[in-house]
Amino acid sequence: MLLVSDYLQRHESDVFCLQVRDNILATGSWDKTIELCDIRTRHNLQTLTGHTGGVYCLWFDDKYMISGCHQRDVIFWDMKTFELLRIVHPHQRGVRWLDSDGYKVATGSIDHSIQILDYNGTFPLTHCYLYIEQLTRRRSCHQHSEWTF
Repeated sequence: MLLVSDYLQRHESDVFCLQVRDNILATGSWDKTIELCDIRTRHNLQTLTGHTGGVYCLWFDDKYMISGCHQRDVIFWDMKTFELLRIVHPHQRGVRWLDSDGYKVATGSIDHSIQILDYNGTFPLTHCYLYIEQLTRRRSCHQHSEWTF
């Protein structure tokens, strides 16, 4: 029997997100870390550090993990080596939601914006900034060239 509490006790603070894929459980926490555990063996595979705030969201497949945090970071990780590949700051405030199809990443923020990041296995990223104005409900999409990588 799998006891999820065996894994979640690794964090020093609240767990905000998790995903299970191919016997790997990934959890993100307010303690600024991501824990990766093998469900079958119940062993910790890796603790990922690099976020400057609590980890609100994550997504992974067999190649990459992407995670977002309270302090605007979106981090791309290599799932084979667990190496931090890139940190981007596509939002003005914290990143609360993200999802990917393995080619594009959509991120949502408490700054009322949605970012769509297009990526492939070679990087760098190309970007489209989609902002929904709350008052007028106008939508605009344009290239955003001010991000630093």
